[in-house]
Amino acid sequence: MSAPTGIDYDARKHSPRLAYGMAKAAALAYKDEATVAVTAREWGFDRVCHHHTRLTPPFPLEDTQACTVASDKMITTGFRGTEPAQIRDWLSGATTPPYPGPASTGYIHYGCGQALDSVFPAVKEAVADLRDKDQSVWFTGHSLGGAPAMPAGCRNYPSSAPSATT
Repeated sequence: MSAPTGIDYDARKHSPRLAYGMAKAAALAYKDEATVAVTAREWGFDRVCHHHTRLTPPFPLEDTQACTVASDKMITTGFRGTEPAQIRDWLSGATTPPYPGPASTGYIHYGCGQALDSVFPAVKEAVADLRDKDQSVWFTGHSLGGAPAMPAGCRNYPSSAPSATT
């Protein structure tokens, strides 16, 4: 498998090469579905799932978007961050009461917790469906997308190997 993105497909722990690849995957989450599919294939990921919530007035305000890409060695979910022209993103970031953190230990930002919850069932299902060869699982995101990436990695995923986050 070629790695034009610099992604270390065999990574099981952090490395500069993996971090670079995860940054590219986070940037991919901002692209439209067709671009994601083409780019993922160019990078060696043969399966793609898209995850979205949509504004449904009067609530919820979440507008979370992510994409999960899979190869025979790695599964990566990238969460899209704040789009400056999208008021829904700003509202998610402005909602600040405490929200229970992973495993109910501590707290995370309320808007980020709600954003993750709005797509988590679809992300969890995609990872379970795509994980057929004990691939490593990684979560990434930039800005508002980075906030749900970390607790996503702390949630339970069906597998024999632990999930990892960047």
